[in-house]
Amino acid sequence: GADDIAVIAGGIIPDKDIPFLEKIGISKTFLPGSSTQDIADWIKENVRKRP
Repeated sequence: GADDIAVIAGGIIPDKDIPFLEKIGISKTFLPGSSTQDIADWIKENVRKRP
């Protein structure tokens, strides 16, 4: 029952681990070098505001 909760991960994560993270519910993985703007844009586009 928590499908509406976006969970993001970031850091040094091996590429081979990303599909597993997605399978267990991680919505998005940001790797080193991801800009704060990229992260903020993803959140704005993928997380809906609560009423």
